[in-house]
Amino acid sequence: MEAIEKRFGGNTETKKVQKTLLKQQFEKFFGSSSEGLDKIHVRLQKLVSQLEIHGVSLSQEDVNLKFLRSLPSEWKTYTLIWRNKTDLEDKSLDDLFNSLKIYESEVKHSFSQGTDSQ
Repeated sequence: MEAIEKRFGGNTETKKVQKTLLKQQFEKFFGSSSEGLDKIHVRLQKLVSQLEIHGVSLSQEDVNLKFLRSLPSEWKTYTLIWRNKTDLEDKSLDDLFNSLKIYESEVKHSFSQGTDSQ
């Protein structure tokens, strides 16, 4: 079993490097307009899971704020409202995603109208 862990888990130095790279990815995480809310959510969820596997604990508020700040500019109105809510640390990332998902068609419609008029 130990040999398998060494082979596939990496040594201490490898794990340290992976942890550092994941932290950097989290810091620089950003979504694009072409991705859509679903893909951004899934990518962030995977990254947070990987960080947790490597022993990095993030507060729920930090994860939620990262999600809100990583959304493209067309989400600005909604992200400002959500960032100022007091219960952000009590909401799971999935709950926040579902709350925003309700507005996705409205955001897409507003964004497409804005790009059509330019």
